[in-house]
Amino acid sequence: LDMQGKEVDAFNEQDRRILRAFAERISAAIENMQYAHELERRVAQRTGELLRVKEQVEAILNNHSDAIIVTAADGTIRRVNKAFRTLFGYDWNPSDEQTLLTFVASYDPSLLKETLRESAAGKNPGRLEVVLRRKNDSLFNADLAISPIQEGDYQAVELICSVRDITERKRME
Repeated sequence: LDMQGKEVDAFNEQDRRILRAFAERISAAIENMQYAHELERRVAQRTGELLRVKEQVEAILNNHSDAIIVTAADGTIRRVNKAFRTLFGYDWNPSDEQTLLTFVASYDPSLLKETLRESAAGKNPGRLEVVLRRKNDSLFNADLAISPIQEGDYQAVELICSVRDITERKRME
């Protein structure tokens, strides 16, 4: 900051103190603006990276041959892939509020409930064979693999369940 006057020593000591204080405030404001600009650049970069990862995950899920179901910790279905719609015959949408237990047929669902509970607690991924029911009421043998989607060391917020039709394998056994 340069202040000039027509006279020599045009500014007294009080003027210089005021101008120094003003210059210090302007300097801090400029540094804050530069810092904010750098943060905005980093946020934009991270947002771009997250969008690319999200698109990759969605491509994997939507093109996977197994039915993939994302549920809340209690088994309430939040999201499904295309293979789920094909395997189960449902045109599912989030407002349906169905649980994974809805599709269980011909056995006590307590084993599935326990597997969901243990996976949600972050203990171990679960795997079990069950008989499931399609929309048209036909039954099929399925292999379910349930894994927690954890945030840090906390209990799982969501579970991801992979469903594979193993009816043919069971017939051969």
